[in-house]
Amino acid sequence: MAPQFRHGKVAEFKLVTGATIAASGAITGGTTRNLSSGITDMTFGRTVETADITTYGDGDRFYLAGLRTGTMSGNGIFASTYEDIISPLLGVSTGIAVKVSPHGAVSGRTLYTCGVIITDASVGVPVGDRVTMAFNFQRTGAILSTKT
Repeated sequence: MAPQFRHGKVAEFKLVTGATIAASGAITGGTTRNLSSGITDMTFGRTVETADITTYGDGDRFYLAGLRTGTMSGNGIFASTYEDIISPLLGVSTGIAVKVSPHGAVSGRTLYTCGVIITDASVGVPVGDRVTMAFNFQRTGAILSTKT
């Protein structure tokens, strides 16, 4: 089957507060806020740490796959309503999650959910352009990938 490519304009980003987040990344309860209308760019990264197991006599390095981790960053157009939601959560360790729909929230398309810690939130005020916002999240726990 040929890949189904999508345009970024249909993506959705939702922030969930006061949620219970399972180790699997499943989210229950909480208040979900759709922040998509203010987001202009997102990066949703996943990495795996590695453990070096190279020993004397090896001519090359050897590694074991370790723990999975990931970060997310977003940029957008500043709105005080979004600032009022995100800023108080800076550094809060529990109950915050994201729902990311890179292909839009349409039945049968991918939805990623996971717990996060907001590690950075900033506002940019250029003299000749729009006021911007930016934020960074550290994933905590697993990412759950489902079809909506």
